[in-house]
Amino acid sequence: MSDVLLETRNLVIKFGGVTAADNVSLKIHAGKNLAIIGPNGAGKTTFLNICTGWLKPSNGQVLFEGQDITPCRRARSWIAAWRGPFRFRSCSPSTRRWKTC
Repeated sequence: MSDVLLETRNLVIKFGGVTAADNVSLKIHAGKNLAIIGPNGAGKTTFLNICTGWLKPSNGQVLFEGQDITPCRRARSWIAAWRGPFRFRSCSPSTRRWKTC
């Protein structure tokens, strides 16, 4: 089993002519802390909103435990059950549950 909890692949989101996230790819591993930093308007909140299902990307994928949750509007409620994207490190294999879209 992989220790990657959340992975993004080439995420892009555009609002009109403005690109808020451009080819963002990263992996969040179990037990690791990650900070997303940048100046105001850099797309940090937009990126998190894509990962949690609040926004649909123009391109790219969001994977949770290896399963593509990009088109899944239920992703936001399922991830929220884990108390948001900042709490992934508290997951353990014995408590994980996956509901299909």
